[in-house]
Amino acid sequence: MRADESVANKQAETASAIKAECDANLAEAMPIFNAAIAALNTLTPAVSLACVLTYRRLLIYVNTSVDFCALLLAQISIKLDS
Repeated sequence: MRADESVANKQAETASAIKAECDANLAEAMPIFNAAIAALNTLTPAVSLACVLTYRRLLIYVNTSVDFCALLLAQISIKLDS
């Protein structure tokens, strides 16, 4: 019985350490995430994306970023509509 309790306590300590590390990483990432969402909220699909799409040849990275933003905005819109 004591052996099981000892093992459980060690696992609880390990889980607490992992949780603390995850919380620290999350605290670091959330301001960046919130800033990115705020930046995305400034985009209006009719104006901002249309302006970007008027360029003839965009770099592949820009195309990928625009595609990602469009998908992200669509997902946010779907979640807000639900």
